[in-house]
Amino acid sequence: MAGHGMMTFEYERPAAWSAAARLLAEPGAVAKMGGCDVLTRFRSGRLQARLLVGLNNLPGVDELTFDAGGARIGAAVTLAQLAREPEFARGWPLLSK
Repeated sequence: MAGHGMMTFEYERPAAWSAAARLLAEPGAVAKMGGCDVLTRFRSGRLQARLLVGLNNLPGVDELTFDAGGARIGAAVTLAQLAREPEFARGWPLLSK
């Protein structure tokens, strides 16, 4: 359990997509990826949750790959990572500026 004042919740960081799906199907579960927006909303009372599910430990969320069909951008890939990637700039010059 984590908590601050009156707020208490469970926090899980599954390492498999199947476990993440199972946890997120539970009532009161909220997904969290990086950042602290979820915690800010929770503290202000704008979000009610009993379980936060951290997704940043799942396979593939931080991967950035390119092939003939395009790019695969994981959910945890940052805009800064994209900006530093020459292959992204070549393939999508309007988005990389």
